[in-house]
Amino acid sequence: MAKQFYGISALTQGNNTPSTQVPDENIIPSVRVKDIILDDTHEEFEEYGGWNGIGTIFYEDVRTPGREENSKNIAIPLYSNSKLYPLINEIVPLIFLYSWDAQSNTSIRQAYYLPSINVWNSQHHNALPPPELQSEKKSTRDYENSIGGSERDVRRVYDDSTDINLGEGFNEQINTHPLLVFAGDNLIEGRWGNSIRFGSSIQDNINYPITKIRNGQPSNIPQEGWVPIKEDINNDKSSIYLTENQKLDIEVASKIYKSYNEAPIAPKEYQENQIILNSGRLLLNAKSSDILLASNKSINLNSVNSVNIDTKDFNIQGTTRIGGPNVEQPLLRGDVMVDELNSLIDNLISFFNAYGGEAPNAKIVSTPLAKTSIIPSLNLIKANLELTKSKIGFIS
Repeated sequence: MAKQFYGISALTQGNNTPSTQVPDENIIPSVRVKDIILDDTHEEFEEYGGWNGIGTIFYEDVRTPGREENSKNIAIPLYSNSKLYPLINEIVPLIFLYSWDAQSNTSIRQAYYLPSINVWNSQHHNALPPPELQSEKKSTRDYENSIGGSERDVRRVYDDSTDINLGEGFNEQINTHPLLVFAGDNLIEGRWGNSIRFGSSIQDNINYPITKIRNGQPSNIPQEGWVPIKEDINNDKSSIYLTENQKLDIEVASKIYKSYNEAPIAPKEYQENQIILNSGRLLLNAKSSDILLASNKSINLNSVNSVNIDTKDFNIQGTTRIGGPNVEQPLLRGDVMVDELNSLIDNLISFFNAYGGEAPNAKIVSTPLAKTSIIPSLNLIKANLELTKSKIGFIS
């Protein structure tokens, strides 16, 4: 196995760095990751190019672990725009290609690494510990022989313990399930139960596309962590589904549609193009402009407890019905009503003030009673009429 002394370190070490011994071009060596530079807290961050050295790994030969502990075998990521850095003790393949100074020295090769090798067929991690640790773990059932007499080992962790060093900040979760794959699917899976599925469903022998974005699997899954599962829109932590001609068995928080004469199609029954967002909480925030909701039919706000609106101005254009779709009693227009009541009260006061003596008709209240009781009451009502008008609610 060739040792790699060259690469990003040349940025600080100059031309005295020894040239790299490149293996045969037909050989793609596999190496175990011993360390990786992920941020500026790494002790060798500056030595290997600062921020330009992010993703640099230190590795050892899988066949001879620990043989040359003092050597600095390094490799950098092959891809610049897709960052899938390996964990410590994962195995990566190396290829040797031209480095940054290829124009001045074409004999120098830089070691680049590809994504980690899928030794355990696990999206969570594929770390292969040193032989001595692997032997110990076999005795505690972390590793077993495959069913059917295969010589290939499979990793089966039955408890919460693991002695594999995966790097600072990465704690193995033994119940992180892979996703079940269907014919034609294209899956992208993170290490923690987050995924994107570009899949399809069949209707009348036609495959219709569906895209599922999922973040977090259900909390309580009875199967062991290596058993594949499917997305569960009701129990996954957060989901976005983009559909075409699919029904989704989604349980919505509230399904009261009494405000409609004809309720919309129930969420479980809808089978057209739609986008579904489902999580514990949804937040839509427009930092500099508007949130625009447009619909060809209706916009339904459906809540178990309340719909609250806090704003400076609340404007509604069009017919507003409070209490149901068939209510017929109109709201009173505040200014018009107050003006009419003022006019009525003024006329009544003038009427009672017009009598200086006995009332001309026994059925009419006498003038003294009008002056001591009725007229003051009418004046009080008149004074308070403006208070009956809302300060925040207005109608046309």
